Amino acid sequence: MDVFLDTAKFLVDQSKRHQSVLVAFSGGKESMAVLDLCARSFRTVHVMHAYFVPGLEVAERQIEYAGRRWGVSVAQYQHPNFFDYLRSGVYCYESAQASVARIKRILFGDVLQMARRDCGADVVAIGRKRSDNRMTLSKKRNMMREGDYIYPLYNWRQYDVLAYLQMRKIPKPESDGRRSSSIDLTTPCLLWLHDHHPGDFKRIARYFPDVVAVPKRREWFGVGKVKEKADATA
Repeated sequence: MDVFLDTAKFLVDQSKRHQSVLVAFSGGKESMAVLDLCARSFRTVHVMHAYFVPGLEVAERQIEYAGRRWGVSVAQYQHPNFFDYLRSGVYCYESAQASVARIKRILFGDVLQMARRDCGADVVAIGRKRSDNRMTLSKKRNMMREGDYIYPLYNWRQYDVLAYLQMRKIPKPESDGRRSSSIDLTTPCLLWLHDHHPGDFKRIARYFPDVVAVPKRREWFGVGKVKEKADATA
């Protein structure tokens, strides 16, 4: 219980210092837990979602749930990964690659700061944990804030997140089996969309037409099948 109590105390302290918070909402487990925690602590909660391509049903469903559950409206911004993939020529034609060649590269942090300025939030809450492989923060114990960002789940483990969702009766979102909940052009994500959300797979193919090669690689050469079996037994 210490990790939950520490987080509750931290958020109470932050809510006394700041009236508003912006929650980065991917629709995944951690972002749903952070949104619920912040909605119970802060006076004003803003929410932003960074979409990979517009109109993905798997993302829109989570956004609609957030609106119903927490009474928030979700502002949407383009995720910079979209342009990074185009710039690198991944699953797209040379004309698409050339179209973004001169566009200045921005980072996800830039998008977060843009969203924070747009809504006037004091701080940004992110669902990253110290145990995440992608965590780039210092490993200092209990380092739950850095600059304009707060990390309520910093000391949580995966089972803490799952336990919290169950306790709060928040449905566990769909997943392609990876730790990350983002939509991107990795093989596990594309195969999951192809098999379970074909409409969204087609939407991505409008911008990255060569993604159709991914399920064909699995069909012809078995690429992806080993990973799928591993996920099924996890």
